[in-house]
Amino acid sequence: LGPPPTWIPAPADLPLTNVGRAGLTWGELHAASIEQPEAFWRDMLERLQILLALVPKDFVLGQGEQARWLPDVTLNIASSCFQNRDPSALAVVHQRPGGRICRMTVQELHERADLVARCLRERGLRPGAVVSLHLPLSAEAAVLCLGAVLAGCTAALMSEELTPAQLQARFRLAAPELLITQDALAQGRARPYERAVEAGAPPAIVLPLGEEPLPPLRPGDCSYGDFLAT
Repeated sequence: LGPPPTWIPAPADLPLTNVGRAGLTWGELHAASIEQPEAFWRDMLERLQILLALVPKDFVLGQGEQARWLPDVTLNIASSCFQNRDPSALAVVHQRPGGRICRMTVQELHERADLVARCLRERGLRPGAVVSLHLPLSAEAAVLCLGAVLAGCTAALMSEELTPAQLQARFRLAAPELLITQDALAQGRARPYERAVEAGAPPAIVLPLGEEPLPPLRPGDCSYGDFLAT
């Protein structure tokens, strides 16, 4: 069966997992995927609430190493995140540096991510375009990542602590059409936007740190507020 799973839940937690809800053991699940692939994938996609843009006529073509699983299927996994979810359910709990604890519902997260997606399309980004996210892992980063995927773009995450040389290498590999970054970090750490400019970044959207004003931006770059206003 190949390497074992990286994580196996405790027996008491098994009923809470997708495998447990299916009423199968790990071995039975694997056997079902081999012996009844059509029924297996139909059931799994429904259980996991994965929304397909096109439901395939065949879930598997061929056999063994030549098999093609879910041929010609297209999906947007960010859309599946919001399918059949309670809009009022809690999605994100976050806190800005020095600020109060805030909460975001599924509906609020969806609306904000959809706004980002529409703004990206308005800037001319098409499905398949790469958007680099070069900022701390925050609630806004989650919104931006989901928004980029909703727009059909590839979200390339890059640590906010990277040096200009490290950023330059990643820009060369990822070939992003747009960078979304932050001007400064808390506790006076690195300045991501400044480093990105030094690395020859593509056109950038720049978030401020809290309420701090942004420095002068390069021609073609704009603030996050102006970006959303489009």
